[in-house]
Amino acid sequence: MDALGEDQRSAYTLGAHMVLTENFNGNLCENAKDGKTYFIGGDADARIWEVSGLDAIRRQSCPVEVTEEQFARSKRNAEQNLKVVAAKTGRKMARVPVLAKAAADGNEAKWQGVSALPIELGEKRSATAQLGYDAKNLYVRFQVADESPLVNTPTDFRLLFKSGDSVEINLGTELRKRRMVAANKQETVAGDARIVIARTPEGKMVATRYRPVIAEKEKPNKASFETASSGKDAYDEVAAWDDLPMFSKVEKEGYAVEVAVPWVALGIAPKSGMTLIGDVGVIYGNEGGTRNAIRYLWSDKSPRSRSTTTSPPRRGCTRTTGDG
Repeated sequence: MDALGEDQRSAYTLGAHMVLTENFNGNLCENAKDGKTYFIGGDADARIWEVSGLDAIRRQSCPVEVTEEQFARSKRNAEQNLKVVAAKTGRKMARVPVLAKAAADGNEAKWQGVSALPIELGEKRSATAQLGYDAKNLYVRFQVADESPLVNTPTDFRLLFKSGDSVEINLGTELRKRRMVAANKQETVAGDARIVIARTPEGKMVATRYRPVIAEKEKPNKASFETASSGKDAYDEVAAWDDLPMFSKVEKEGYAVEVAVPWVALGIAPKSGMTLIGDVGVIYGNEGGTRNAIRYLWSDKSPRSRSTTTSPPRRGCTRTTGDG
């Protein structure tokens, strides 16, 4: 028939044609007085559209015959598609070197020679992440091309991934094969953590730590989120982490972010040859930095990972190397 408004999965702008359905707004009704059909919706305001042409729509039906051979072929095609998706979402391996005199200070010299993990390639969107470590911290440096760089207007630290541009780090220490609880969604266990990092309009770096499972009996920072794409995700802890060592450099067509994540906060004692599971990614927001638009990850390339969900993605592996 037709589409009304902009696609919420695209890099949309908040204008007269944008309707954000996750705000649970929108009503389609027929006016009893004039017989016309209206759509009432909007985001920060209320707007009314007249929907015309509905009277010209005619319902049609026709029989469809499916043979046994067609059914068998469809089943084979579905199995092949699953294999293709599995290949795309398979784990990757990256080696993480020791960094001498490291700090989240914007000094690019110490990253010379450190392999860059490609997060996404595109005409205006490309990003890489570099990882290193020492006895105290895991270091991550993001380099992101973005036409509206690192713009985020957070109003709730728990929803930092929903309010504009950000970068994220996902880590886990449990290496056993995990049970799948939904389409491309693995069970979470103690030791898993997701860290989302952003920058306010005033230039302040902010971060939020999401831990789905913690060992402590008391859970004062417990939270849950529900989205159409991922369903309901419960976290034992969602806490602001603004004192995390962070640095950003924002330029006209992109930005760099560096962060030092203390091993002690992750419950990890680093050693050479240690293997962790994890992923790194970038969330692109809209031009005004008020809403998330699309999410890119290094390892997880599944369709589900493109939506900015609350749950951690499927993960690749990182292995620490060197004498640290």
